[in-house]
Amino acid sequence: MPKLNVFFGLFARQIAQKQPETFGQQRAEQLNQRLDKALADRRKLFRAEFAAQAPLKTTYALRGGLADRKIDHFKAKIEEAKK
Repeated sequence: MPKLNVFFGLFARQIAQKQPETFGQQRAEQLNQRLDKALADRRKLFRAEFAAQAPLKTTYALRGGLADRKIDHFKAKIEEAKK
């Protein structure tokens, strides 16, 4: 049983270390997660645009442009927060 308690103690410490402590750290982590999600969505749209036929290609190109603007917006927010 002592080993189990040691394990849970280490696990609790790791969880505590991973959680951001301040509001700014939490906000930065949220922005980074949203940026990563937007980048993943853009990659999916790029692949779909490449594989699509002519009518759908335009739709995917428009959605890709929107995704690019979203990514730029998140990057600007992150840069602004660093200042």
